Amino acid sequence: MIRFGQIGVGGEGTIYTPIIAENPACRLAAVCDINKEVLDRVAGERKANAYTDFREMIEKEDLDAVAIILPHYLYPEAVGLAAKKNLHILQEKPFARNLPDAKKIVKALKGYKGIYMLSAQRKYSPAFQKAKEIIKSGSIGKVQLIEAYAQYRFTRTSESFGWRTKKKLSGGLAIIDFGWHMLDTIYWIKGMPSRVYANTCGIKALEGKNDIDETANIILEYADGSSAVVLTSITSIGRCWEFTFQCTKGTIKFSPCLVETYDKEKLIEKLDITKTEPEMFAAQFNVFLNAVQTGKKPLTGPAYGLNLSRIAEAAYRSASSGKPVLL
Repeated sequence: MIRFGQIGVGGEGTIYTPIIAENPACRLAAVCDINKEVLDRVAGERKANAYTDFREMIEKEDLDAVAIILPHYLYPEAVGLAAKKNLHILQEKPFARNLPDAKKIVKALKGYKGIYMLSAQRKYSPAFQKAKEIIKSGSIGKVQLIEAYAQYRFTRTSESFGWRTKKKLSGGLAIIDFGWHMLDTIYWIKGMPSRVYANTCGIKALEGKNDIDETANIILEYADGSSAVVLTSITSIGRCWEFTFQCTKGTIKFSPCLVETYDKEKLIEKLDITKTEPEMFAAQFNVFLNAVQTGKKPLTGPAYGLNLSRIAEAAYRSASSGKPVLL
């Protein structure tokens, strides 16, 4: 039985809690959150020890693993403390709010004897996995152009959106937070770009004070001449989450629940795959659990997270300077 601690049980953490607690191989022994009302409710429901300070939880509890779902600025400290105890670590994305923090995490994990895995659940959608399989098979030729769109609409104020609207705490929004999934998927399929160009802007879709990027346009260029165009925004009316890979022999379009493959302009295959967000998280957790049980390192380890952080950092540097950044 793997004894788990969960740091952060509100927000995104609400998806993790039942997945961990209801897995027969796990025991959710301790939970931590600064929101006392949420903490007490979850601890009571799951019969877990409750903490408002993750430092105290890691120090006092006899744990085997931790799931870390925190404001981005706290990741280096939380991962570092867990690594010192050689606890297995499942960390919610992004890897870090900026490149210096990413390097701190990598340093903290040197000599570490546990399993570390960075979470980004979209890769565990059957639609995404099928799309990657088709692209990698070469059946539609070589990738020439990638288009990726992540668009949301938030009606909350900056105050209710909390730490995410403060660059010092979150690192940003359109690129490092919501855009992380887009960069992650492209990197997972295509690999590391050679050059990044980006711009960011905001129309204050979130009422109140904020200093984050609400919209980002990112161009990734590759050594083989291919490129990716990414648009991520929180200012759209509807919600859109999709990718198009245009290749030399055909095109593939996919979203978390749909894959369409085209031979030139003719649709040759359409797959409707219904998968909920919790199901993607559950599939991801099973990969982590298997890594813990077998000792096999998962794909999304520290090196993977560091490379994604380099791409995100390059995008912010480019947006600031107005010039492309080489990687």
